[in-house]
Amino acid sequence: MTKEMIDYAYASLLHDIGKFYQRTSRVSLLNTQEADCSPISKYGYHTHVHSGYTAKFFHDYLHLNDELEKGASAHHINDERQFDKVIRQADRIASKIDRNDEEYDDEENHKRTKYQYITSRLSSIMGQVDFGKELNDSKFKLNSINQSLNPICDYKEKDLVQSVDEYKNLFDQFVDEVNKDNLLIGKPTPYKFHRMYALLYKYTTLIPSSTYETNKQTVSLFDHLKLTSAIASCLSQSDGENFYMVEFDVSGIQKFIYKITEGEKTKTKVAKSLRGRSILVSLITNSVTYAILDEFKLTQANIIFNTGGGAVILLPYLQDAKERVSKLFKQITHELYKRFHTSLTLVYAIEKLDKEELHDFKSNKALSLKTTLEDKKLRKYDQIIDDQFCVETLADKELCQLCGDDYSVSQGNCQNCQDVIEVSDYYTTHDHFTILYSKEEYGQCTLDLGFSKIYLYDKLPNEFINKN
Repeated sequence: MTKEMIDYAYASLLHDIGKFYQRTSRVSLLNTQEADCSPISKYGYHTHVHSGYTAKFFHDYLHLNDELEKGASAHHINDERQFDKVIRQADRIASKIDRNDEEYDDEENHKRTKYQYITSRLSSIMGQVDFGKELNDSKFKLNSINQSLNPICDYKEKDLVQSVDEYKNLFDQFVDEVNKDNLLIGKPTPYKFHRMYALLYKYTTLIPSSTYETNKQTVSLFDHLKLTSAIASCLSQSDGENFYMVEFDVSGIQKFIYKITEGEKTKTKVAKSLRGRSILVSLITNSVTYAILDEFKLTQANIIFNTGGGAVILLPYLQDAKERVSKLFKQITHELYKRFHTSLTLVYAIEKLDKEELHDFKSNKALSLKTTLEDKKLRKYDQIIDDQFCVETLADKELCQLCGDDYSVSQGNCQNCQDVIEVSDYYTTHDHFTILYSKEEYGQCTLDLGFSKIYLYDKLPNEFINKN
């Protein structure tokens, strides 16, 4: 991850943090410098007031008052600096995807709508699904994600005073965690980005992104921040306002998970194997995802979604992007084949999108990705079959007693089954631990996939803090 990339990703990740801060008070807390980050309308009052609160957050808690802070907080002012233009354009593209009503963020409108932007709560997307009955708008309580419960069907909206108190309470919890981590102060680093990303996920996932036009907002503030960061990271290195969307799919999951030979010698290990194989699929999916991000020096914000058996990732539009993706997946496919043979397979698809196609994400683009994936599933190994490819002849070796699919290496089990049992044991004996995915050597790894190594730590070593 380059310093320039981190600057773009971090500034855009925090560009609308002012919306969270702003809702903790109905009376302006901004000084003149902070208020000047908001545009002034032809009628003489400030619009997009949340921009000033973004500046205030940078000043109060991150102790930043520099060009990066200005790019993040003044994203509604037309500055010609390249950095500012990228943040502004990323916000505009992301805003068209989830809402388009920020022009209503001014003091006059706040009073006219009785501070709806503070009193409204995030709606469940299920309230917009037609089940043949009357649609029921259910709301989430304003909580951190670890306190989240099911949405409430007959939610009674709180009054302004109660709503402000709820926001202030949640914001205080958020900044308390920010204040406890001295490494978050100052200019961005990879550690700062990932730590802030985790805190924003925890505290802004149940906050509506914007509520000026409607109080039935289903897009969270976290989703908007994450998407803007992903788009800005791409725009900062793309040729024009185009993107690539990459989707990959891990096939054979169900068959792989249940590939267990039942018998007297294996019955004590069946449960461990089932659990461990399910975990292993998720670890492999994450490893592939992070390998793609690492290739393009992107952050986890660029993961559009990760299902545990596949993922969709937003990439910059570069001249050599397709070639780099192809080369990477060839290596990954080769390594997975060496280890899992035909048990687990991997295919991918890549599509170009312009900014209109991105914010609309037309069904034909999604269909094109899926069609390509299904076509490639019929030719899973075409990337690795060459003159060196051959069928391995059976030798006088003992087959694994647990899966019956590979040669035994230890205690009657193959390497895959040994790893599965080890991972399963680790997960069931540790309530909290850290997973590190890396191409680098850090001593003995838990799982070596060839293209990536996976380490499990009870406690993350201090040497990793504040590093790439």
